[in-house]
Amino acid sequence: GGGISSLAWLARGDSQGVAIYAEDALAQVAGAGNLTLSEAERLGLISAVNPILLGLQDTLGELRNEQFIQVVGNVLELAESGVAEEFASLAPPIVTRLGPVVYETVGASIPVINAGFWALLIVLFAVVCLPLAVARAHVNFKIGLVMAISTLFCGSQVIFACLMPITGIRLYWTQFVLGYVRVALVNGAAMVCAACLVYVKSSHDTARERFGETFQTCGVILSRIAGNINRIDVGARESKADGVTNDAECRSLRDEAIAMANATASAVGAHATKQKEKKGEEAPQPDVIQPPEAPTAFELRASCQTIEDALLTCLLEVPLPGMTSHVGARRSDFVRLLGCLRTVLSTVCCIETIFATATVELALCGHDTAPVQCALAAVAAAVSRASSVLATMPVMGPCKGEGLSWRPLSGQFWAELEKSVAAFDARVRDAAIKENIRVSQRGKDMMLLLMNVQTLVRDARKCEALVATALDVPVEADDARASRGADEKETEDEKGETARGWMSKERIIENGYLPGLLVHSVLLSGLAQYALIVMSAITFFKGCIAFARSRAERVRMCKDVYVQFAVKFWFACTVTVMSIVLILWKAKFSSDNQLQNTYDITYFFFVWQPIYFWLTVAICLQFQVEAAVMRAVLRTTMTALGGTLGYCAMLNGNLAQNPYWICGIVCTVNGFFSLFCVVKPLRYSVFLANFTFNAVVVCQYYGCSCDLAGETNIYGGKVLSTMLGSIFSILVSWAILPVYTSQKVLDLEYDVMTDGLTLVSSTWRRDKDLVGVGGAPKEDLLKLDVDSVDKLIDERLVAVHKEIEYNSVSKDQLLLLTWTILPTPPVVHLLKNRLERLGVFLREFAQINAQDRGADQGPASGPEFSQFMSNIYTLLEDCETAAHALMVNVRANFDASGSKELQRTRAALIVDLADLEARLDATTQTFKKWDSERKVALRESELITIARSRLAVLAFKEYYVICILLGVTEATIDRDVWYSAWSSWFGRRPIV
Repeated sequence: GGGISSLAWLARGDSQGVAIYAEDALAQVAGAGNLTLSEAERLGLISAVNPILLGLQDTLGELRNEQFIQVVGNVLELAESGVAEEFASLAPPIVTRLGPVVYETVGASIPVINAGFWALLIVLFAVVCLPLAVARAHVNFKIGLVMAISTLFCGSQVIFACLMPITGIRLYWTQFVLGYVRVALVNGAAMVCAACLVYVKSSHDTARERFGETFQTCGVILSRIAGNINRIDVGARESKADGVTNDAECRSLRDEAIAMANATASAVGAHATKQKEKKGEEAPQPDVIQPPEAPTAFELRASCQTIEDALLTCLLEVPLPGMTSHVGARRSDFVRLLGCLRTVLSTVCCIETIFATATVELALCGHDTAPVQCALAAVAAAVSRASSVLATMPVMGPCKGEGLSWRPLSGQFWAELEKSVAAFDARVRDAAIKENIRVSQRGKDMMLLLMNVQTLVRDARKCEALVATALDVPVEADDARASRGADEKETEDEKGETARGWMSKERIIENGYLPGLLVHSVLLSGLAQYALIVMSAITFFKGCIAFARSRAERVRMCKDVYVQFAVKFWFACTVTVMSIVLILWKAKFSSDNQLQNTYDITYFFFVWQPIYFWLTVAICLQFQVEAAVMRAVLRTTMTALGGTLGYCAMLNGNLAQNPYWICGIVCTVNGFFSLFCVVKPLRYSVFLANFTFNAVVVCQYYGCSCDLAGETNIYGGKVLSTMLGSIFSILVSWAILPVYTSQKVLDLEYDVMTDGLTLVSSTWRRDKDLVGVGGAPKEDLLKLDVDSVDKLIDERLVAVHKEIEYNSVSKDQLLLLTWTILPTPPVVHLLKNRLERLGVFLREFAQINAQDRGADQGPASGPEFSQFMSNIYTLLEDCETAAHALMVNVRANFDASGSKELQRTRAALIVDLADLEARLDATTQTFKKWDSERKVALRESELITIARSRLAVLAFKEYYVICILLGVTEATIDRDVWYSAWSSWFGRRPIV
């Protein structure tokens, strides 16, 4: 910003400003004799100011620069002396006669500023803003945020360059460009003092606390599941003893178990709400174990986002002594722990969903559920023990290393637990094969439960070993290898390369201090910003070439929402800077007298403060309309609130000039606002109000814009400039190709659905090839594994969570009526919750997909099985075709921009839903018919093949349920569009 401003100024061929020319002009005025006084005026003036200006009699007729400065200083002293009244009676006639002479002579002596300077300011900023806008529209939100800050300060320097005709280039750099650096250093020093000396709150400690809370809640959930398994098992055995054997009664018992499981899930928060029960409300069911206050496993897994946020902040905090309880904490260890914790919670989600029906199936088959209960209780105890050591960070005691009393459970304990569960699973599977269990009736959930319990035990052991590694607690060799997992699959050559590279990526990441130091170095040096600007400039030129050469590329770029936002951001920034420069140029620098121009531009700049107009636009202009509205409304309302408080604090003239009053009122109001900062949704609002209050009070006290107590200039200038900037940013975001948060979230959710469908399709197609129905396996098919689910499903659902949290309008943010005008549509949350279940289901599908096909014991089913699977795969292909047709209509439903179009897509969805329902019903009937007619027992590999095919059918049913939400549920009609306050009073908003 300083560079392009200096270039524009030097292009006019001069580096001086009015301040420099004024000294020379005054010397010329004095040399020309224009300050010669009559004898009476000379003697009268000297006699009046003789105590202060003694010795200046010979210099009043011929002033030099040094003497002029001395005269000004003495006049200031005169204002505070006892002869002020006598001097005031003599000075006005002299000033009246000599003032116009000085004004005209000095003003005419200063060269007129070339119009090219103002034009170049606009043009150069518009050119430089192009790569900045491209970088600001980056897909990665964090990169876009960094470039938004860079653009903000670049534009600020260009606006301050409007004062360069007064200051000249030297004062411009020392006062404004380097002044920003000085302010940043003072600000940084204040933050260091507040954060490291007054009150320490480390993100490393926060991450450990969140881990401890999550582990503890996970233990509560597992204990609750183990207790309910025992209760259901007892009831099922009693029913079996009474002769409950027919299918209808089995289904009734299973439905009762499902109802009990649902009641347990709904009673999770019963302990917290029990005290608020109203008369007439249904009492908690007595057959359900009332757990401590805890969320469901699905809710707990979603809350892992708070841990990820804390770990992200850890990159900016070096774990030095005095700053964190866990000195030298390695962020990489906790990142691995978070990944393992999410895997454990996904398994718990599935167990929580199926444990009721699985327990009934085990009991009806005559199996004891004690091994399952024992395994769940052992894992609950292990994670509860880990939670206590993570959350406990004593001030004077050890919180890591060998000094801790906590140790992970022995490898022998975990090995015996795994062996016990595996043996029980083998017995159940053998019994299922020998007894020829009908796969269409029961057995699916109990097999899945046992598989999940085995997975849970392995992951819990790995999780405990990761906790020990992160806390520097000694672990056994087997547990250390388990904690590293896939990281141990390096070859010897790769290990040698890692050992030789002391500054290798692995060494840096594993170090507790280097990542934070490197991040600070990169940010402080500005290398990241300059690299992004260069890369964005290259991208811009490549895009221009492609735009000019290809019509298809032009259409694609015009439809790209990120390209649209880059154009909007560039347009808004350029228009804002251009408007401010034009006002200062044409309206405030239009006089022939340069002294008058100096006064006009200085008064307008510091009273009406157009810099706040630019700051508001640069901050509030966001990718989504909701994000822009939230920031704009908050910035305007909180600026008005803080400014009003500051204005009222300075109404009393005597107090406004009292430094003790200023210090007292600033400390009091800052302390009051600080009480609200603990509430995260209010933090940004409180900051804006507090900042404006401080600016109004301090600036008015030092008189940077006015001299009178209670003056409205500073207050009015800040509020008016901020309001105009907010209105402009909202108009640009909403009126020019608007993008809503719900639209972006629905795009992410659509990607989750399409990629999940691809993963499911690839799985049954691979099985089709493996059983010899479809030929050789295809290598280009995606593989359904846990890593694929993490990348394609979980990461996008996390992005959905962040978009809803950071870029939606909420009443918790003090947004007046804005949340009723622009709320987040219900369809966003409905789909998000359902897709989280789909993600957990796909993770379980992936775990089954990773299972070995087993040994082929017993007689083969012969060609009948191959023919049956061929029919099943044909039906699955039909289901896939119907599901893809549904995805086309889902995309059209998400893109619908009018009421008629939306209703048309909903009707098409219902038609395709009927088609998918018919195909799913045909597949289910085929399963049942073959299962009831077959006479040969299934081998283990055939049983796993059928299980995978049935899981594919269940996956298609998940898509069926999701599309029912879009095609039938009335709440999904709403979409995010801007409405007037009048229409918001009528409840549900129909799409326009």
